[in-house]
Amino acid sequence: MKPEEATLASLLTIEGNQWHYHIPKYQREYAWGKYNWSKLIEDIYDSDLGHYMGSIICVHEKEEMTPSEEFIYDVVDGQQRLVTISLMLMSVYYKLKFELPGDEPDIVEEDDYIDALNSIRKKLLKKLKVTSPKIPVGGFRNDGSICFLRVQPSSQFSNLLDYKYILSEI
Repeated sequence: MKPEEATLASLLTIEGNQWHYHIPKYQREYAWGKYNWSKLIEDIYDSDLGHYMGSIICVHEKEEMTPSEEFIYDVVDGQQRLVTISLMLMSVYYKLKFELPGDEPDIVEEDDYIDALNSIRKKLLKKLKVTSPKIPVGGFRNDGSICFLRVQPSSQFSNLLDYKYILSEI
């Protein structure tokens, strides 16, 4: 295992759209609650320099990959934070796309607004063209494409409630 220092933004970069993060079944279930989310949101709002996310340890088996190959990392440590940040990005995306009053904000050019939405979506989802009627494990159908979450929890029992709470706070 070769450790690397990286920012959260680089983990979810659009250029790294072939990278996926899987939470293995041996990891504890997602357990963050209202206290943890509130604290994280408060820390992000209060920090001018950014929020220190701590270590996120990911492992993969292959040393190199071919250009079309998917790189799937198992998240060994930091899954609570990585899932929470993904839920926060989903909430921001939803607010920008569906809940802005009226049209896009006047201060933002329409092309910039669309680019920002697409950038957030690509940080969250990997889209593949439909090549068969069967949906692969972990995928879902959306607008004629098969989509995968780039951060894939092994169990998602309360993630909808988590998402709705974070959506209400943003």
